[in-house]
Amino acid sequence: MRFIIPLAMMMLLTSCAHGSAEPESLPDSYKMSIKYTDRGREYKADMEKSNDGWEICYTAPKTIKGLKINSSAEGYSAELEKLKFTGQSGEIPKSSPPLLIAKAFDMCAADKGIDAAKDGDKVINKGVVEGADFEVTFEDSEPMKIEIGGEIAGVVEKFS
Repeated sequence: MRFIIPLAMMMLLTSCAHGSAEPESLPDSYKMSIKYTDRGREYKADMEKSNDGWEICYTAPKTIKGLKINSSAEGYSAELEKLKFTGQSGEIPKSSPPLLIAKAFDMCAADKGIDAAKDGDKVINKGVVEGADFEVTFEDSEPMKIEIGGEIAGVVEKFS
């Protein structure tokens, strides 16, 4: 009997740290710098969301530094130095890490297909993008990190 009261108190305190929450949302337009790993390789990119779609510009690694990808409902373009490619959105692999990241953030902005949980002062938006589970962790209404399918893990270094 004397263990029941402390056990009940511990369960009560633990349950306060985690619980359901309202999903965090994102504005229609914003910029962020993100560092992410995909299957052990590290990348850095500046990403900008606008009403027209996404612009992604890689700043690392050196092999793709300067690669700029513009993606919208109408199609995409990719530029690196003097090379330029354009095409239809469906031609880009659905497992493309920057586009998975963009789609996960788009789902957070639209608040569609999102469940949320509270972890202390953080809110974790959860959903499924292109068949992969994802989590976006927010603190003070700004995204801090993202994980997709156990293979992509990123940290938002700057958000505006």
